[in-house]
Amino acid sequence: MTMTLLVLKQSDYRIIKRSILCFLVILLSYHYINTMHLLSEYELSSSSSSISPSNFLRKPRYYQYSKAFDQSFGFFTDISNQDWEKYSERFQNHDRYLDGDVRKNRIHLDSSDDIGRRGEEDGASTKAHLFYQNNYDAEFTCPHEIQVGAHFDGRLGVTPKWLCDPHRILPMSQLRQEQSGQNNGCLVYIFSEEDSKQFVDDLNRLLDQQCEIHVFSRYLYNLIYVTKRSLGRNIHVHKWGLEGESDIEKGRRDYLTIRETLDELNHVGRVIDILSIDCEGCEWRTYMDVLNADVIVTQLLIELHGAPYQVNDFFLEMRRNGFVVFHKESNTVDNTQGGQNQEYSFLRLSKDFFKR
Repeated sequence: MTMTLLVLKQSDYRIIKRSILCFLVILLSYHYINTMHLLSEYELSSSSSSISPSNFLRKPRYYQYSKAFDQSFGFFTDISNQDWEKYSERFQNHDRYLDGDVRKNRIHLDSSDDIGRRGEEDGASTKAHLFYQNNYDAEFTCPHEIQVGAHFDGRLGVTPKWLCDPHRILPMSQLRQEQSGQNNGCLVYIFSEEDSKQFVDDLNRLLDQQCEIHVFSRYLYNLIYVTKRSLGRNIHVHKWGLEGESDIEKGRRDYLTIRETLDELNHVGRVIDILSIDCEGCEWRTYMDVLNADVIVTQLLIELHGAPYQVNDFFLEMRRNGFVVFHKESNTVDNTQGGQNQEYSFLRLSKDFFKR
């Protein structure tokens, strides 16, 4: 009887031992497979700094990133719902008006719409730096924003722009084409009254020469005409500038409105991934035309000249149309008017982001 119990116990022990070994093998196999999966995901994120939008949609396990993805129209694929809530909370708690109600406090603003007076003592720019010091700072953060077009060659040139996470632009445009099945790839508009060549070159390299870039600059057009130098196959330089609908009556043949430009290039209904505007004051007469145009703008990079009366309406309209400020930088390149002009960078988000 004793021997039988001993044998049974030894047999049970062998069974238990085998069961434990099998369990350990299964557990180690699971961890190995999971580790290899995580490594592959890490390699993907290392190469592009984010999950591509198309991969994102195919992988349900990334549901925890859905808020940022949906509210940025597919731009952000690697910001968790928890972190996105912090982005929204920061935006809601951001104090835009440090000097009180700027719609009533007009001491920094020029009552005239004549931006050409900005150099005079009583013009808009003589006090604009005070206005921008206290109002409308950045209210959103792009994890990998980058400065584009920075250079110094011994002369005053175009100030650089700040771009939101450029590595996301091409994947987003590719997803857009996959979903629509139409020619709606990466598109860039650059309006500039000065030498924007450095900015155009740097931006083109940053986007791997994969975007259709249109530059509207009489200066750059004439420079290319004289030097016979091409900027690249994907870069198209036009010899007209930007004007507002209210300027059409002036009859200027070397200026077109944004509506006329879209018609001319057959871009009506397209998405403009990057719209850069530096038109020496025309922004105050054209921003509503841009917002009302039959086109979707993802990022707007714009230099504001002075602080005319309609500056508050400008920022209110930007917010109503879903744009958040992710970068603000004072233009101090000119010592006589340092801080009178401001570089702003906006990103378009869904209306849901603005809801409390």
